[in-house]
Amino acid sequence: MTALRFEIIPADGVADRLARTFADTSAVTLTVTSLPQHGVERTVRASIELARLGFGVVPHLSARAIASRGELESILLRMHDSGISEAFVVSGDGGSPAGSYSTSLELIHDIVDRAPQLSLGIAGYPEGHPHQSPDQLSKHLLERAPFVDKVITQLCFSAETIGTYAAQLRASGVTAPLWVGVPGALRRSRLISLSARIGVGSSLGFLKRSAGVAGGLLRSRDFDPAPFIAELAAEPQLQRVGIAGLHVYSFNEIERLPEVRSLVARTHGAAAE
Repeated sequence: MTALRFEIIPADGVADRLARTFADTSAVTLTVTSLPQHGVERTVRASIELARLGFGVVPHLSARAIASRGELESILLRMHDSGISEAFVVSGDGGSPAGSYSTSLELIHDIVDRAPQLSLGIAGYPEGHPHQSPDQLSKHLLERAPFVDKVITQLCFSAETIGTYAAQLRASGVTAPLWVGVPGALRRSRLISLSARIGVGSSLGFLKRSAGVAGGLLRSRDFDPAPFIAELAAEPQLQRVGIAGLHVYSFNEIERLPEVRSLVARTHGAAAE
């Protein structure tokens, strides 16, 4: 059985949509993004609301959006009071830092000092990062690895690339469980547009060129994640390394998330975390 998590954007009305979509909220884990234009407060408020509805919740904490250590302490207290026991930590995009933190490592150190019981996750980049060299990314991971419990990959449409990345993580000494990021079910045009905006052009090009199963993902009106997940399950390097679960980027196609769970269950066997 493959564990699933769903990433959502804290837009207006999203909690109500999720509550209508999932009858058993306790069986669903949601991660809540933190976008530069929204700020961290919207993420925290949405996470608390979803936790009160019974969902498992993992807020994204963006270092550059947190104004002070005092604000961090307030956030951690509110998370604790809401029963939230995990966070996903990123450095964050945007211009100048809002306050004390400019990197996720600085934020991680303060979280560990103030809330050592909190489980932490960080991002992994199978295709690299537009603003960091491979050596910088490797250093980034190794510095954070002692403090984290999960590595969640950014979108990549090549199972082989993800497998190579997983093997490289283990070879470098990073032992944190790996969650593989996959898109949910959504319109093909929306997937292409969003993928270009978030910087996964290389693997998107691979999909367009491929004559095999992967290429077929872009030949219908809707993106069906099941064939790609089947490729992930068959990827030899991922079989050797093992993955903890699938991190589904929903792009707020909320009503289609049960469809994604059913598709994955038929393809690979799936369970909500």
